[in-house]
Amino acid sequence: MLTPTFTLFTEDTLQDWVVYDGHLENYALARRSGHLAYMLSTRLSMLALNSVPHIADDDDDDATIAPIGNGLLSGLRGPGGQISVIATIDYSVSRKTLITGLGRIYQAQRRSRRSGWKFTDEKGLKYKWEVVQPMRHWELCSERGDVVATFTSTMFWKREPGYLAIHSDVDATMQSLILVSWGLTAKTFS
Repeated sequence: MLTPTFTLFTEDTLQDWVVYDGHLENYALARRSGHLAYMLSTRLSMLALNSVPHIADDDDDDATIAPIGNGLLSGLRGPGGQISVIATIDYSVSRKTLITGLGRIYQAQRRSRRSGWKFTDEKGLKYKWEVVQPMRHWELCSERGDVVATFTSTMFWKREPGYLAIHSDVDATMQSLILVSWGLTAKTFS
């Protein structure tokens, strides 16, 4: 089984991230690769995961016209104006999050102070991000003790790449839950 790897870069806001397919060494190489897969956009109480269609020509009007939207969601839309998954954070209730856009509603919850987020998949299996070294190494572990995904970086928050490797065979829903929960954990450290 091939281990899917994503290369992540932080945007200027330090709370928005672009996610490329594969292991890429720098941002210039990533942009030239054309393998942009997702955008993770955050606002105070929301996080959006947008899948990005492969656009052949960055100068096309479709890529440059601002998407039409309303309220908070307008700033969370990716290229093409589509939102795949939304995590709505309720800080007043134990830092819980409702994740929508995956066919059903999932919940995630922030773990103890600055130690990542946890969630339950559709089969009832629990997962949690273990922050081994803040800003450098995290592991997503299942309740069985398996390491499902890892995030590694050296200077990610200073515009260097970070790498998210998924070590298990997962479907598109689980991949989205991994990316959203990674984004929630990253938002905790931003």
